Amino acid sequence: GAQTLGYILMTMEQSINGEPIDGLYPGTVKDKITLLFNHDTNLLYLRELLSVEWLVKAFDLNVASTAGALGFELWKDHNNRRYVRVYYTAARPDQQRNAELLSSANPPSIAYLIIKQCGDYFCPYAKFRAIVLDIIDTRCLEMPLKGSIEN
Repeated sequence: GAQTLGYILMTMEQSINGEPIDGLYPGTVKDKITLLFNHDTNLLYLRELLSVEWLVKAFDLNVASTAGALGFELWKDHNNRRYVRVYYTAARPDQQRNAELLSSANPPSIAYLIIKQCGDYFCPYAKFRAIVLDIIDTRCLEMPLKGSIEN
């Protein structure tokens, strides 16, 4: 969980600063979206690290279902203040069972999450950054990402 959360944070840092960061996939400085593929257990590690909970339609509380995803959005308001919004999304069991095409007319379930230490759906980026740096154990990180985070 720490490696993935550190990667997410550094991807946001790179996007904000426009400078490459060691340990990230090359060529991502100007990317608008980054996709990381993980197992359900990795999503639960991230849930635990961030102290978030989710409830999506037709699932029990905090189920990391097949075809589920945890999303991290970096927002900027009209005053150039940045915020992070986190969400969990998953196709309902019937959508999965029937292999339904997901669309705006047939969307997956989505739950926007509040990071407890932040207390809002839109967490100011500086606060999100401080929370992440406080909760990840850098002993669990691999180089060169570890060096980028420790600097």
